[in-house]
Amino acid sequence: MENSAKTLYETEPVDSHADAICAFVNAYDVLQKNLCETGGESTAFADVLRAAMFRPVRPAGTNSPSLSLYEIGVAYVPGSPGKYGINQRKLSMALNERNGDIYALLVQPGGILPVLTEMLAQFVHPPEDAEPPDEAIRTAALRFSNECRRLIAMWV
Repeated sequence: MENSAKTLYETEPVDSHADAICAFVNAYDVLQKNLCETGGESTAFADVLRAAMFRPVRPAGTNSPSLSLYEIGVAYVPGSPGKYGINQRKLSMALNERNGDIYALLVQPGGILPVLTEMLAQFVHPPEDAEPPDEAIRTAALRFSNECRRLIAMWV
């Protein structure tokens, strides 16, 4: 597809799970930046989104401890609202050694990605009596939602 036919929220091609996680984090950062700059109700959604990202997830059907993005190399950058950084070495090791746990963290029912996609769908398509997000935030939310869906598809 040529660039002129792309929508603003389409994802770029990736070659690996690590690349897809990096694209996911970058799309999250863009959305958080837009939400925080807008203020008001957008800031409240930014806080809810941040909490969903930080949330540890226990792999279903196991006695394994909960896992969070931090443990696979995706860490919150203090002082930057909603900004995440990626430790590439730690992420690569986690993908090689804990692929099943990462699947649980991201994809299992109640994992980070299903929760985020549901939140984003409700945010982008609010009830009729609620005001929809402005176009820049909507575009960033749709792009982040697409990154979430791509990661789900890569593991399923």
